[in-house]
Amino acid sequence: MSFYVGELQLSAAADYYDGPLGPTRTALAFADSPLGLFFYFLSKKLWIRIAEESNRYCSQLVPELAQRRREALLSQQLQDPRKSVPPLAEFEADLRRFKPIKPHEIVHVVGLLMARAIAPD
Repeated sequence: MSFYVGELQLSAAADYYDGPLGPTRTALAFADSPLGLFFYFLSKKLWIRIAEESNRYCSQLVPELAQRRREALLSQQLQDPRKSVPPLAEFEADLRRFKPIKPHEIVHVVGLLMARAIAPD
């Protein structure tokens, strides 16, 4: 098995580090480029996994968030009976309208956070 990135080709078997400490050969190969290191540590599999888990978490929270919002409106309705409170299904439908997170959006956010950390002004 080999890693191919641009013109860089490294054997995966040679990547095991045998010294007391320090980076692996693969990490060293990307050390000259901040962008290379960025994509080395934030691999495509990781973006996909983060997006999938974030979307799964959001979908699991929909019933709980809808219930909380409805309860808040019901408590407001006790003080002002003119306020109407929609059914729970309407709250859930509203929360499910959000678009799912796409893997490339994870890269954008992390990249912007890193850029802001490097150059805060």
